[in-house]
Amino acid sequence: MGVIATFSLASFVAQYPEFLGVTEPVAQAWWNQAGLYNANDGSGPVQSLPMQQTLMNMLTAHVGCLAGFLNPDHLPNPTIVGRIVDASQGSVSVHTEMDRNTKPESSAFFVQTQYGNSWWAATRLYRSAKYVPGFNPKIGGWGPGRFGGLGNVR
Repeated sequence: MGVIATFSLASFVAQYPEFLGVTEPVAQAWWNQAGLYNANDGSGPVQSLPMQQTLMNMLTAHVGCLAGFLNPDHLPNPTIVGRIVDASQGSVSVHTEMDRNTKPESSAFFVQTQYGNSWWAATRLYRSAKYVPGFNPKIGGWGPGRFGGLGNVR
């Protein structure tokens, strides 16, 4: 159904030059983690190899950014999840809110970085229902039929 992309450090760094100093084993580990969020085993909906490579690179950068690679001290990001609803300056105070009513809730994980947010936007078309015609007993066959169909939504 889908395609399988393989990791290429050159491709990753070409897409995101800010990760130039990453070693291949570290970037490969990020890629492997990105595969937990974006199916890269041939079962996903992406049919284009260049598109799959780009999406996987986006998530690899997202994981690397969350891991703190772009920070000067390479410590994990102290990134907050949610939108800032209140901020002060004296004694520094920030209050955030994560809207649990927003569906799907998983978007909060991806919008923490520009890379994850780009992936979230790019995969929008893959996160909606798709009509698949099913067996129609009215006409005794498969497909929607003349009088409306009994299809499946996947």
